[in-house]
Amino acid sequence: MKKKLSALILITLAITLCAAAAFAAAVPSNKLLGIVTITGSTTYNVRTTPNTDGEIIGKAAPKDKFDCLSQAESGWYEIVLPDGQVGFVSNKNAELSNAEFEFKNGVLTRYIGKGGEAVIPDSITAIDDEAFIRSVITSAVFPEGLKSIGRQSFDDSDKLTSVVLPDGLETIGDYAFYNCNLLKSIYVPESVVKIGTAALTTWNDELVIYGKPGSYAEKYCKENGIKFENAEFEIENGILISYSGKGGLVVIPNSVTSIADEAFIRAKAVTGVEFPTRLKSIGRQSFDDCDALASVVLPQGLESIGEYAFFSCELLKEIYIPASVTTIAANALSTGSDGLVVYGRAGSYAEKYCADNGIKFVLR
Repeated sequence: MKKKLSALILITLAITLCAAAAFAAAVPSNKLLGIVTITGSTTYNVRTTPNTDGEIIGKAAPKDKFDCLSQAESGWYEIVLPDGQVGFVSNKNAELSNAEFEFKNGVLTRYIGKGGEAVIPDSITAIDDEAFIRSVITSAVFPEGLKSIGRQSFDDSDKLTSVVLPDGLETIGDYAFYNCNLLKSIYVPESVVKIGTAALTTWNDELVIYGKPGSYAEKYCKENGIKFENAEFEIENGILISYSGKGGLVVIPNSVTSIADEAFIRAKAVTGVEFPTRLKSIGRQSFDDCDALASVVLPQGLESIGEYAFFSCELLKEIYIPASVTTIAANALSTGSDGLVVYGRAGSYAEKYCADNGIKFVLR
């Protein structure tokens, strides 16, 4: 009897484990896009594909809420049903929100976060009127597909200090950045063809608009008595392609995830660089011959440093390299400075690289 009972327990346990594995396999491990809430007054079908051709695998009633994994090109939301199955529901019958944003059909309708840096989802193509009004955000990272910023969208967000708008943006609505009194710089791309009334009226006398000569932004600034300067950076799809600023301490925008080959080459007046927290790679010869640089602190999350990245930076005495770096190419740290010290974590790739290349390494 005991043997039969033991066998029954083992069979039950095996079935339970298989069911758990099946459930885990049914739910992808990628980060949730947000929460989908069913709208309307009737029950809707959940299908296997993001269109009406898919098999019906469930039902969604008004006010039901589901975890959302993604949004398909058709606009339909990929959701997780209570039984663990993954299906699709039409965006015409649902609204998407997450811990920071409410949005529908690619339009960010409201910011509900707690402040700090706001990283706007890649699926957003428009920011609605008053979406961030009176928010306490300190910075915003805009998606590359953004086309329009609505009326009073960032009005009275008085902790914002700088804004880099994405290439491809076309319109900025009335009073969009009105009363952002700490805002000192806004980069407006050449793609912008309409800027509304008082859109850039921040009441900060230090405000500078950066952009391309001959752009609509330059014309707007001349007509409205706003200081305009040639942009320091050329940025495309998160890649900093080139720097044309006047030097000193350079603060790279938070939207940058990669620094291209030769982006800062021979920028001899740059004395320091503040890197964005989202940076993943530094390209070949990116800071070659920047001979006024004295120290560099690279951000956690950086993964690779290209060949000759800091070549001929003769005043460079110290570089901090985080443990996240797994690739340092040949001569990346050949600064020409006899006193160079690299700081980093024990057991890191940086420590091994320095040992192999005769560079002084100090634990930090």
